[in-house]
Amino acid sequence: MSRGGAGQPEPSPGEGADHAEFDEYADDYSAGMDNPLKRLLGLDATQFIEVKVRWMQEDLARHPLGGGRPWAGRLLDYGCGAGTLLQVLRRRGWAGPLAGCDVSRRMLATAQDRWRDLGPEPRLEPLSGGLSPFDDESFDVIVI
Repeated sequence: MSRGGAGQPEPSPGEGADHAEFDEYADDYSAGMDNPLKRLLGLDATQFIEVKVRWMQEDLARHPLGGGRPWAGRLLDYGCGAGTLLQVLRRRGWAGPLAGCDVSRRMLATAQDRWRDLGPEPRLEPLSGGLSPFDDESFDVIVI
């Protein structure tokens, strides 16, 4: 992408107000797995997320959501990217409604495309100006 005035990137053809920096990474997004600390916990983004979900599962077992059902609450992945966390949660048995939001519409489209045979699809919404597209108190768990 070429640089515009004042150090700002010039939009590529077809880009508009809906374009986000991460749109160009959507197809091969690796969630920063070039970071050596992350690589200690997994060889790729999915393995890294598996470790995070296991920790989350253990923590929620000690501190269950309302009704004592640790894997049935309403969960939002704020900045969900390509939806890897949501996919791992569903595969590991999260029974409650899942949702994700991200500044990149292309990441959200990739997350939707990758949701295969995992049960009910998550609600995926674009972020605008960093504001949540969801009503207050819509979730029991928010992951950032």
